[in-house]
Amino acid sequence: MVASWSYPPPYDVYSSADSLFDELLVDEGDGLGYFVLTVVGMNSPLGFCCYGPEARVINQPAPEPDTLDIGGGVAPDSVSEGYASRHLPAVIEHGRELHRPRWLRVAVAAFNERSLSLCRSAGFVERTSFEGPGGRTFLELYRLAADT
Repeated sequence: MVASWSYPPPYDVYSSADSLFDELLVDEGDGLGYFVLTVVGMNSPLGFCCYGPEARVINQPAPEPDTLDIGGGVAPDSVSEGYASRHLPAVIEHGRELHRPRWLRVAVAAFNERSLSLCRSAGFVERTSFEGPGGRTFLELYRLAADT
């Protein structure tokens, strides 16, 4: 199901069928896995989250020691319905429980104000930027893994 998700421009960079999507994510072979987000009673995935190499964007610098990368997405027909805001705390807690990092890091395309707002509301702060696939600017945001 997730492999068939398609988003309207400019978010189409996140579309699974988009040729850039294959070039967007790092595949280092030592990943920490993808997890499907579902809601009881729904017949299809609501979203997904991932940690470590799967959450990194091509050209993103390696993380600092004791830093966990977090990534994810919401089904196109569920974007802006509040699901990400409600589920991000659980994604963060799951990553903390599994990996016990000191820092959490996300990479978000600079144009993606929806995701940037979500991450900032969860306590992430922009630290730097890098050029990702297609010459797009991505921002790195960090927060302490423990509640502050």
